[in-house]
Amino acid sequence: LKMQLPNMRLAWEAAQAVRPTAIVCSVTTQAECISIGQKLNVPVITASTVPIAPSSAYAPIGVSDAVPRFLNTTLHWATDRMMRLSLRKPLNEFRSSALSLPPFSGPLFGCTPVLCMYSRHVVPPPPDYPPFVHTTGYWTLPAPPSYEPDPPLASFLEASEQKPVYMGFGSMPLRDPVAALADFAEALARLDRRGIFCSGWSDYEKLQQMDAAHVLVIRSAPHDWLLPRCAA
Repeated sequence: LKMQLPNMRLAWEAAQAVRPTAIVCSVTTQAECISIGQKLNVPVITASTVPIAPSSAYAPIGVSDAVPRFLNTTLHWATDRMMRLSLRKPLNEFRSSALSLPPFSGPLFGCTPVLCMYSRHVVPPPPDYPPFVHTTGYWTLPAPPSYEPDPPLASFLEASEQKPVYMGFGSMPLRDPVAALADFAEALARLDRRGIFCSGWSDYEKLQQMDAAHVLVIRSAPHDWLLPRCAA
């Protein structure tokens, strides 16, 4: 909590330097970005990799699915209120000292359009989503035209006509990545398949120490380049 106010000021410094015509923020920076958008009179859009819009279809992130469904919407608004209460002191100090704005009032949700950065086939949009919540599909950066895979990856792909199976967790660190890799390698061995395991934010060096000739561990690779070269 003690870093909230300094981070808000850093966001304002960045906005002053860039002078944006629009601001795209995450859920965790929504409060300060809404405030900066008000100051600069520019639109603010919230982008989220997880469902955050209040809905009866699911509970808020971090709340058990065992909660009765009729409570879900209420829990979403309660979560929004708890977030505002936790931010109230640093946010209003930031609005007053840095932006010369009055204290923030009202819920955070509903102040901006919300872009859900995942597939509607993974999380179907509930029928009670408000019209300003849009499921866009995944956001990906295309591989640079000059991209060349690291030699180990290129060699692994060229070593067999059989396309490998890909497994990766992106920026989600695993509690036990070694166990996940071991399970992956065992499943592939039973199927007589090869695989590529992307460490992402997990411990790449530790994973590389595992000896499995039919599995290659990589740090990262552009998905739009690699996945067409994989079987699954």
